[in-house]
Amino acid sequence: MEEINVKDFRSKKPTKRDYQSIFWKDRYNNRADDTTKENLNKILGYNQDLWMFLNKQELDWNSIKVEKINSKFENEKPGYIGKFSGDLIVNYKGSVKIGGKIYFNTWTIFIDTTRFW
Repeated sequence: MEEINVKDFRSKKPTKRDYQSIFWKDRYNNRADDTTKENLNKILGYNQDLWMFLNKQELDWNSIKVEKINSKFENEKPGYIGKFSGDLIVNYKGSVKIGGKIYFNTWTIFIDTTRFW
C-alpha cells in the first residue's frame, strides 16, 4: 500500500480555512476518545490541505498507529554544547489510512532531564 508523508501532501487550491477544527466540531467530536484525537492531531499536524481532504474522505479509525522509533540523549551528538545531562529526545512515527492510502508523519518530543539524575 502506498505511503505518503503528511508534509508532502498539498492540494491544488490553497487552503485558507481551519479544516482541523471543522473536522472535530462538525463530524467527529464525540466519536473519538482523547488519545485517538491527540494521535490524529499529531499525525496530520497543521496541514490544512490534508484536513480538508479528510473531511471529504472516509477515515479508518482502527488504522491510527503511533510507534516510538528512536530515543537518545541530545548530548550524544558530536559537538553538542549545552546542558550537562542533555535532553532526552524521543522520536515517534504515526500513520493513518485515509481513502485507501496510508499517510504518515514523524515528530520529536524533548524531555528535559535537568535534575533527574
